[in-house]
Amino acid sequence: MRLVALTLALICFTSLVSAHSTVTDNWEKDLENGYISTAPLVTEHLVIVRTSGTWDGSGSPHVFAFDFSGEPVWQIENPHALHNDLSPLLLVTKGQGCGGTWQDMVIIAWADGKVQALDVATGTEQWSAQTEVDTWGITGSLALDGDLVVVPTRQGLSTYCLADGTLQQRVELNQLGWRNGVTVSDDAYLLGNEEGVLNTIYRNGTVISESIGDGKIRHAPLLTNAGILIHLQTKSASEIFINGELFLTAGPSPAMPVIYNNQVYLATSEDFIFLDCSLECENVGITPFHSNGEIAIQEFDDGEWKVWAPQNNPEGGWGVFTTTEDWMILQSPNDDYATAAPGFGSDGIYVLGNDKGILMFYTSQHNNSVISQGHEDLDYIFIITTLILLVSILASAPAFIFHLHEKLLKTLLPGVVIFMAFNITMISTAWSGYLSEQIEPEGDWDDSWSEEWKGSQVVVFELPEGQIVFGGLSGHKTVESLTDDAAFRVGILIEKETFDSGEWIKSINGHEGAGWEFKIDGERGLLGISEAEVTSDSVIRWYPA
Repeated sequence: MRLVALTLALICFTSLVSAHSTVTDNWEKDLENGYISTAPLVTEHLVIVRTSGTWDGSGSPHVFAFDFSGEPVWQIENPHALHNDLSPLLLVTKGQGCGGTWQDMVIIAWADGKVQALDVATGTEQWSAQTEVDTWGITGSLALDGDLVVVPTRQGLSTYCLADGTLQQRVELNQLGWRNGVTVSDDAYLLGNEEGVLNTIYRNGTVISESIGDGKIRHAPLLTNAGILIHLQTKSASEIFINGELFLTAGPSPAMPVIYNNQVYLATSEDFIFLDCSLECENVGITPFHSNGEIAIQEFDDGEWKVWAPQNNPEGGWGVFTTTEDWMILQSPNDDYATAAPGFGSDGIYVLGNDKGILMFYTSQHNNSVISQGHEDLDYIFIITTLILLVSILASAPAFIFHLHEKLLKTLLPGVVIFMAFNITMISTAWSGYLSEQIEPEGDWDDSWSEEWKGSQVVVFELPEGQIVFGGLSGHKTVESLTDDAAFRVGILIEKETFDSGEWIKSINGHEGAGWEFKIDGERGLLGISEAEVTSDSVIRWYPA
């Protein structure tokens, strides 16, 4: 009886801990139009979200608006956009100034260079403007400057009146930009580019350019008390600069850093980084985490805040951070690669979107929903269930000694069942990993790659500056679709040409040379990229011709 009582008590306690393993969602939508790569907007009544389109051409870029019950309110499509629609939506509240008056609007910048202002309530176009396209159009974040919207373009910067879209300022720059968000300071606009140059563009048109380093600036520069912060993407890692001075070397493929209350939050494929820039910037701590997308701040009425970052790996989910030690992973029923930050509304509403194109609407996690546990809770569950198993084994020892087989089974079985019930996933994962290690690599597989990529689609880019690999992909039928997907996720720019035999890649990340060739599972490709087929576990390797 004592064993039964102890077992029941431990079951109840374990159940309370493991109750934090899921979230309760209000509704979800499969938008079926490619990735959700930027944060949804949450207004007083609507959720507005953009998709980037699909690489196989079956879906084009859209912007959707839903009410809080999940019913569609309006949507628009841009069939001319180029799938790299990464510029975050910009919400503008009603006002007056340059050009007259305007109502609440959402401003959309497209990869085909178009800028559109839509009425929030109806989706009706208020005005539009066209910027230049050099392979791509606009991919960076916009900014507001009083009654102007500031637009970072592929090779410059434009400002427009919010009321009617009248062009107010145009500045041409010498280098190309990609995800080159703009920051507004008291007297200028700050804008980086693909050659590691920081441009300070004054309102009178004067431009001062400073080379930060050998890399790429793919975020809006941050204004801190210690100076301008840049997270530079380099060949195989990243570097954090403050006022042009190297402050910290970090992992590869940096995310979009944010600053809040003098605290700066950054991420890479390896770590989540906390800096305190109240006076001089100080490294507060680093936590192992994989994020290459947007980072967002969730504010609470009591003045507290949490930092959210999408986890960009097959496991998916979102990291929710308070400090380097106090954080957890939020899992959803639709987890996949994620690059978009959540959107937050009043009353604790938060909206998630991932690379599957799944939009998820949730109510407050403080009241109606629960967040998944951090790694320390998983360890705690394992410890508790192991103790149950050990107690069961000890209690069954007399039955074993006296060969009371029926008694032995009755005593030992509950502990075994409890242990297996709560740890079957951990056990099966470890067993799968062991079996994977015993299988000889096939085709073009490299043992140094993540075991998570086994059985998935992988793309390798053999660039002059070094090798870039991305795996864990699925669902692609052609080399073109798979290559475009991988390039999009790692921020590689691809330029194509069309011949009688199909499309071929002309340049990768600006490297043209004599052209590019590919191998499928170690075998040289002989067809155009739109015709060459891949399997569910193909490895595509791109190399200079």
